[in-house]
Amino acid sequence: MKAAVYYGPGDMRIEERRKPQPGVDGAVVKVKDCGVCSFIDVPGWE
Repeated sequence: MKAAVYYGPGDMRIEERRKPQPGVDGAVVKVKDCGVCSFIDVPGWE
């Protein structure tokens, strides 16, 4: 699966990762859409 991995300010990479397996009381969910709010999230990204 592809994952967006945040390494630090200004450093986010799309990487291939193994599909996670849920634990005994866990679940794996598929994220269909995601957004970034330019007023709140972008200053932390920079």
